[in-house]
Amino acid sequence: MPRGRTGFLTLLAWFAPAAAALAATDYLGVVPPKAVQPPAAVATCAACHGATGTAIAPTFPNLAGQNYSYLLKTLEDFRTGQRKNATMTPMIATVPVAPDNANLKQLAAYFSAQRLDEAKTPGVAAGPLTLEQAQAGYQLYFQGNAKADVPSCVACHSMSGEGDPSMAVPRLAGQNAAYLVSQLQQFAAGSRATAPDHVMAKIAKRLTAPEMQNVSAYLEHMRPSLLPGGGPTSYAQFVQANPSGGVPGIPPAEIAATK
Repeated sequence: MPRGRTGFLTLLAWFAPAAAALAATDYLGVVPPKAVQPPAAVATCAACHGATGTAIAPTFPNLAGQNYSYLLKTLEDFRTGQRKNATMTPMIATVPVAPDNANLKQLAAYFSAQRLDEAKTPGVAAGPLTLEQAQAGYQLYFQGNAKADVPSCVACHSMSGEGDPSMAVPRLAGQNAAYLVSQLQQFAAGSRATAPDHVMAKIAKRLTAPEMQNVSAYLEHMRPSLLPGGGPTSYAQFVQANPSGGVPGIPPAEIAATK
């Protein structure tokens, strides 16, 4: 990761414009409405995302445990047409418009309150990732790629991969790799432009195809409970959760024995 005054200024150059753009849509202090019963629209969402937010295929995103603010912003972006998708654009049109987007808020609250069972997401169930992938993905997520001017992902998505609810930054830990790769490709191509100041497009354009694959594979298997800020409260617990030869944040059983 960037160190010293030079590293600090580099991060400022990257994220100061994005922070300014987010000021108008700051979710700091926003409390999700209580969703005791699943909203009616969940039945429509379940066709791709599952009734409790675990996607039925790795090409669809898991919604369970995702930040409420990010889910709400995404639904609103689809409704306004700021974000377009061949599946989601017609789907959002089936959800009736309600005062103050109350129904979208209920949907976001429902899925954000669900618990994501990372071990049963469709991508992880397909098999373990290689040690080489895990190490490369870990390095890119936590350190970035200075030679390509790619900052670390933790600057926005947090040390534990759980994002930043106050800025509607999504949780990435446990997300399906196939879906993440497709979104990075869309950012790089300019077909998705929902990030403030186009910060994700700037980053994605500098990633190679293998880097997209590696960091996405790492994130799919990432467990916040195994990372500082997400689970361990001491260095001793961190070491215990990540035995020698392992990759921080990944259960050893989910890494293939050979490179």
